[in-house]
Formats: sequence, structure tokens, C-alpha cells
Amino acid sequence: MIAAGIILGARAHVSFPEPEASVTIFLLVELAEESRQALQRFSDKVAANPEVIEAHYVAGEADVLLKLRVPDVVAYDRFLANHINSSPLVRRFKTLTSLRSLAPHRGS
Repeated sequence: MIAAGIILGARAHVSFPEPEASVTIFLLVELAEESRQALQRFSDKVAANPEVIEAHYVAGEADVLLKLRVPDVVAYDRFLANHINSSPLVRRFKTLTSLRSLAPHRGS
């Protein structure tokens, strides 16, 4: 019908779903014990959580850096209660909340 000139055009109205809101949090964790076994136990405990999108053993102020993606601050509080505050493996932690992602600078 388009080729015959009967239908002159078509238009589609598309509705894209809103992306789910999420919060990116970096968690600096100092372990209570600095042994390979303690690191492995902590790693095993947090690795199974879908909120943890990256985990790194680091040198410096903390032992472990976790990158979390949670729907909201309430979900982060729940993660803390279930996996960090209740863990005898954790001495202390620090929370860094991402305000937004910055594109990497590319030199010309």
C-alpha cells in the first residue's frame, strides 16, 4: 500500500521505560585481621552479593575496596547490616557515595 501511494507515511510513538534509579557506592573496608585466610573468608562472604559489582584487595588506608550498585540508600543500609556491621571480619569501613560518573579525559 505504501508503494501504491495509498499509505503516505507512518509514525510510531515509542515509550522507553525510565532507567532504574541506582546509587553507586565505594566502600573502603579495613579487616580486623590481616591474614590470607581472613581476606579469603571476607571475599567469599561478599562475592556472592549482587550489589557488589567490583571488589579489590588494595594497599593503603583500607584492605578491600568494594564498588556497590544499590537501588537506594535503604538498600545500602540493609547491605551494611547484613554483611558489614554484623561481620567480625571487619574492623571499620568508610563509605564514599558517587555523585556522578565522570568520563575519562582523553588527551589529543
